[in-house]
Amino acid sequence: HMATSERKVSQSGAGSAISGQQQEQEEGEVWREVFEWEVGFPVEEVWQLTSDFGGMHKWAPTLLASCAIVEGTPQQPGCVRLAQTHPPNPSHAREKLLDLDSASHKLSYKVVGSSVPFFVGLTPSFNLIPTSPSSTKIVWSYVMQPLSSIDQPSLRNIVLTSLYEVCVKDLLHTLCSRHKNA
Repeated sequence: HMATSERKVSQSGAGSAISGQQQEQEEGEVWREVFEWEVGFPVEEVWQLTSDFGGMHKWAPTLLASCAIVEGTPQQPGCVRLAQTHPPNPSHAREKLLDLDSASHKLSYKVVGSSVPFFVGLTPSFNLIPTSPSSTKIVWSYVMQPLSSIDQPSLRNIVLTSLYEVCVKDLLHTLCSRHKNA
């Protein structure tokens, strides 16, 4: 007796239940990308450079003309950095530090403002994993709510080629030149 009444309910509510599930899936869907590089330097040395949230221009000078903390306490979650790229196509991003953990060599941040609209909301995570005493794996990932203005492969390509790859190349160059000058 109860089974039939339950079945009736599910049939009559089937349309709304299905559309509700689809909406939930869409709301819950995120774009997630993970990129990895191996560098021949000890993890502490790489972290010393990359963990300075307001000093990214020091190790990524090709990408960034300047980078500075404009809100909050440097190195504390909640602080915001303003990063600006070079002319002739200057762009800027305001990025909020979400978490910085020196023990696990990990930091995460969120783009809270940008002259490039589809970067707003991008939430990268930067993690260093020691693979030997003298080498480190960089794991730079991001999550992003799906956008209508750009598709996932295009966003992935832009982030990888115009941001992450440029920065990692710069980082290697910076680390190498430190060793030459040491």
